[in-house]
Amino acid sequence: KRYTCDTCDEASQCCTVYEQCVSCCISPMNDQLRSQAMNQLKQKRTYEQAAKDHDAFEFCRASCRTSSKSTVHGNAYMSPFRFCVSPEILAGRPLPPDLKALSGDSGQSCDEVCGASGMTCDLRYLPSINTCAK
Repeated sequence: KRYTCDTCDEASQCCTVYEQCVSCCISPMNDQLRSQAMNQLKQKRTYEQAAKDHDAFEFCRASCRTSSKSTVHGNAYMSPFRFCVSPEILAGRPLPPDLKALSGDSGQSCDEVCGASGMTCDLRYLPSINTCAK
């Protein structure tokens, strides 16, 4: 199946399988997101040549690799959806309207803070909200 996104989460544009992330990323339905990402990231060495050549496949191969934005504490994945069309673009996206961001005390985990309010932690959005700012 061409341009399959079967293991991808539509809201976060992240997938559980690297190859499907690349497939989804090069899909015509993601042309606008990919162009926006290529424009924003063209100065970064990882994406520089692909952006210069307008090479969607090479850009998607680089973009879908896991990055520090898909890990927590540097050694554990935040979610099985760890291969993202563009982690940098996604980090700047608005949060879904049904998502509520809570703040916790220093040292508290996402699960602890959300659990205390009867909610469930969704680590996919943590990089967008965990800025450590007051």
